[in-house]
Amino acid sequence: MAIYRFILLALSASVLLLTTTPSHAAFTESVGVVTVRPGVTQSYLILTPEKPVATVILFAGYGGFLDITKWGIQQPSRNFLVRSRDLFAKRNFITVVIDTPSDFSSVDGILGLRATKTHAQDIQKVITKLRQTTDVPLWLVGTSRGTISVANAAARLQENGPDGIVLTATVVEAGGRNSGYVGDVDLEKIRVPTLIVHHDEDDCVVCDFHTAQQLPSKIKNASRIEFVAVSGGKQAQSRSCGPLSEHGFFGIEKTVIDRIAAWITQP
Repeated sequence: MAIYRFILLALSASVLLLTTTPSHAAFTESVGVVTVRPGVTQSYLILTPEKPVATVILFAGYGGFLDITKWGIQQPSRNFLVRSRDLFAKRNFITVVIDTPSDFSSVDGILGLRATKTHAQDIQKVITKLRQTTDVPLWLVGTSRGTISVANAAARLQENGPDGIVLTATVVEAGGRNSGYVGDVDLEKIRVPTLIVHHDEDDCVVCDFHTAQQLPSKIKNASRIEFVAVSGGKQAQSRSCGPLSEHGFFGIEKTVIDRIAAWITQP
């Protein structure tokens, strides 16, 4: 395990393209809706560059609820991945920000349900649809409790799963409210390339840095794995588990995403 420090990543699944409006000279922004279960849909925001090199599906923390409609994200979020989505798109990644399924459309969203088989199968429907439009590698990227969703999907989806995963600010300790942690996932079943990024001053009680350093020994069957420790950033403007702190890579977003992008695209 290498540690680097940087100053500072058999139902139809039909998609309805709801909007296609330019959001930046380098990419377009649209919204998709996938049918994942009877009467249940999964919405996502998608940023599409002209010449994509890979696809990343981004999973926000806490309950993951963003209330994505045809007008975009309606639930304000300062989550690290959500606020940094343009940075991925500008690096020529098809960037997908995923919402909770329609049967969990509340502030708490899928809190406590991220490690379930059903959740992984819902994600698989999105993966299947995205792969119908492009043949570039597809990765899942999660932050905070979003890392549970990502690890769970990688462990359960041995077929038609992601090509690789990235865990940032991983939840490595069980928290309250039955909210789950990566220990709920059979991590030994993860076989795809795995990058783990953690701030060495993350003070979030469920994201202990030293415990996170042990993850490579638990995800021991991944075809390639690396733990990256990052440092620095701006003075926190939120609590220790909040998005504008070391936990949310506040002030080093670009550096962290550059590192993630380089790792995903390396030969």
